[in-house]
Amino acid sequence: MKKVLKFIAFALLISVLLTGCSHNNHGKDNRVAAAETKTKAVKYPTTSEQKNIKEENQSALEKLTGDYRRIAIIARDYQLPKEGRISKKERPDLYKYEPDGVIIYDNLYVFQNDGRLDSRIATKDHPTIQPPTKGQYLGVIMAMVDDIVDELDFKGLLLNPGVLSQEEKREQYFKDWNTQTDGKPADLAHKYKRLNEIIPYAQGYPIILAKLKDIQATFEQAEQYGKSKDTIEKALDLYHQGCEKAKKLSEAFAVGRELKN
Repeated sequence: MKKVLKFIAFALLISVLLTGCSHNNHGKDNRVAAAETKTKAVKYPTTSEQKNIKEENQSALEKLTGDYRRIAIIARDYQLPKEGRISKKERPDLYKYEPDGVIIYDNLYVFQNDGRLDSRIATKDHPTIQPPTKGQYLGVIMAMVDDIVDELDFKGLLLNPGVLSQEEKREQYFKDWNTQTDGKPADLAHKYKRLNEIIPYAQGYPIILAKLKDIQATFEQAEQYGKSKDTIEKALDLYHQGCEKAKKLSEAFAVGRELKN
């Protein structure tokens, strides 16, 4: 049991540190480590390779159906706002430790050139993370959805499932699921935090909003079924479904961003 709990705690820690979290990579304490990072040479694709990539991306879009295809197109057509950008010439200190090709705004949001949020910077002058602008909403949504797709495999955590009775399995699942984080089971607290942040940003994108609310509702159902040992396996199945729904949404966004490139 201790090994199981340690695994869950580690997974939760990794989940919290994923994409979309704020960081302070411009402080004195982090400059030495950042300066030691070597930049790899960029290999640009040939004309033939570019054609193949374009065809593969178009094929990926055609494989999507219904709302997911429409969502991919929304991501493809999304353009970051021109207003509020800080150039490298204006603030070389902000760009010094960032990867090539990013766009930094005056609210200290860093975006990849395909529109997805890369990070949010905290500095000594601006220690509090600012809210995104309306034009940045979709880029933030895409990053936060990527941050909730990770799934804890509760059934896979049992060391010797073959020697346990069904009742013993349910007992173990129930204990693992109800390892509390901020009063919520498993890593649902982190997923709810991300969803609660981005659902208001999705008001202008009804199709995406519906998907986010469906993911949230699925996790809420899982939480309810997880309150009893008799229904714990139903809770784990619903939790898996919620993660899979987030994954499908994330993949649709990714297809759209690849088409943009």
